[in-house]
Amino acid sequence: MTNQELRALPEGIRAAKTALTDKTWSQHKLAIALSITRQPGSKFFAGEPVSRSCFVQICQQLNYIIQDFLNCSVENESTKTLLT
Repeated sequence: MTNQELRALPEGIRAAKTALTDKTWSQHKLAIALSITRQPGSKFFAGEPVSRSCFVQICQQLNYIIQDFLNCSVENESTKTLLT
């Protein structure tokens, strides 16, 4: 994982899946709403690293605070600083 990639915590992934259900959205609809391909969304929900910009977009679209989703144990200090 590079400094430009972030990974969601398992709790964050569960919350994001619940948010999708509450909005009656699929991962595909989320990708369309964000104008991204399905791959970053699939990676996000699988707990795999995604680009910082996609990570932020997904969290914002689902109305979540980014730090609630972050697996900070795998991030460096500069990444954490940029997201606070």
